[in-house]
Amino acid sequence: DKIRRKYPDRVPVIVEKAPKARIEDLDKKKYLVPSDLTVGQFYFLIRKRIHLRPEDALFFIVNNVIPPTSATMGSLYQEHHEEDFFLYIAYSDEDVYLGSNVGVWLSDSFVRGCNDIKLKIKCYN
Repeated sequence: DKIRRKYPDRVPVIVEKAPKARIEDLDKKKYLVPSDLTVGQFYFLIRKRIHLRPEDALFFIVNNVIPPTSATMGSLYQEHHEEDFFLYIAYSDEDVYLGSNVGVWLSDSFVRGCNDIKLKIKCYN
């Protein structure tokens, strides 16, 4: 709650690899993310941090649900944050919760759009 008071326009997020995921670990787990950032934009940023190829799938799972890429991180936080005031996101190379092997791929035009936007995410320990 102290973090939310200090940074009211950001949401505290902890991103952890799902238990059975066969994918690289992130160098940082904790992020302060702009509330208006979309889940799709956050996918793009996490993909870059774990050096995924364009053809590699990436899933986010929040409370056993894959969030829509159009949702904002702020709305996801409001709906799913835990009692400790963090939003927990698990990531995987396959959908370990729903049994599908279809991942989230971002279109070239979306990626170009993200490259044009200066997205600022703070990592902290």
